[in-house]
Amino acid sequence: MEYGKERVVALVDMDCFYVQVEQRLNPALKNTSCVVAQYKTWKGGGIIAVSYEARAQGVTKNMWVDDAKILSPDLQVARVRESRGKADLTPYREASVQVIEVMSRFAVIERASIDEAYMDLTDVVQQRLKNMTNKQVEPDQLRATYIQG
Repeated sequence: MEYGKERVVALVDMDCFYVQVEQRLNPALKNTSCVVAQYKTWKGGGIIAVSYEARAQGVTKNMWVDDAKILSPDLQVARVRESRGKADLTPYREASVQVIEVMSRFAVIERASIDEAYMDLTDVVQQRLKNMTNKQVEPDQLRATYIQG
């Protein structure tokens, strides 16, 4: 591959996506210790998403709700809805479509899952580099940057 012709692709993994969808549907859940649990309720159900407030109390994904309530007694539990005996992911799919539509305004997007997408940032990066000729990138310009790989 020619130098300068490499693709720049980022994986966007939307943290707490399921929790944020539930908080948007029920604003009373905002700023609370909150989780989203599977629709199956054995041991309270398996946790699939955890708010930052619940994380601060030691609650983690894949924990049982019953165990999480020991760590966070005021834990609010939103459940994945059920339809015909299966998980109904409709609210999450609809929210995902909305997020992907916004992201698509800025880059070429390839959805990887409900809460993950690949963004092809090549054109944006090449334009930025073109505008930065003879300029040094300072460390403070990369404060909020996390690069893996």
